[in-house]
Amino acid sequence: GAVPNMRGGHAGFLPRFMQEVFDACASDPQGREYRCSCEYFEIYNDRIRDLSCPAGTKQRSARVLLHPKFGMRIDGICSSVVTSVDDVLQLVAFGNQMRAVATTTMNERSSRSHAFVTLKYEQLGGTARSSDKTGQQSQIAAASVRSATFVDLAGREDRNVAGNHPALFRETRYINTSLYHLGTLISKIAEGQLNSKSFADFRNSKLTMVLSQALAGNSKTAVIATIAPLRCFLEDTTSTLRIA
Repeated sequence: GAVPNMRGGHAGFLPRFMQEVFDACASDPQGREYRCSCEYFEIYNDRIRDLSCPAGTKQRSARVLLHPKFGMRIDGICSSVVTSVDDVLQLVAFGNQMRAVATTTMNERSSRSHAFVTLKYEQLGGTARSSDKTGQQSQIAAASVRSATFVDLAGREDRNVAGNHPALFRETRYINTSLYHLGTLISKIAEGQLNSKSFADFRNSKLTMVLSQALAGNSKTAVIATIAPLRCFLEDTTSTLRIA
């Protein structure tokens, strides 16, 4: 499923991808230096929560900022410098203890949020010339920044999954609403109805705002879909495959 691929030991997709990134940085043929940082956060009830903060710590109010030129960034979450796969996995393991989970009629440990792991790697060591208003030349550091984001989407749930628990029902409502807006946005993209110069279609939920760069920016996106062979899940399976 999605969670084992995000977390899972050495067989998981996340550790294997990270290992390739660090190996490529270490064996750069031109000897360039790289600085890597990692963020781990979740969208819970349409609010962003930093999973790298210990429980009980007062968190800063995180905001999603959308810029027509520079894309999406999140203000108010911690970015940890990492130098190895173990550093990333330790951060993810710590964050998993902070994630919003609950027992439902379907799962003993059900994710109640959408989780995001973002690895940013910045190429260092270059310089470029810059001129100010007086015409004087100066040397500035030149760098290129790339990022890779892994998303564990909470699955769509039926109202019966929450039982008689108001908190679970509220979480289910936020999960289903955000997935609905995501599906609608993907349909618009597939039909060519998305206005690439406007972020209006992305502002319906925090989920679509955070995924704006992956869906319509300068990026490549892949989907790992988790489906069930049981007839009772036919509608969910069909919907999942259609989005993927």
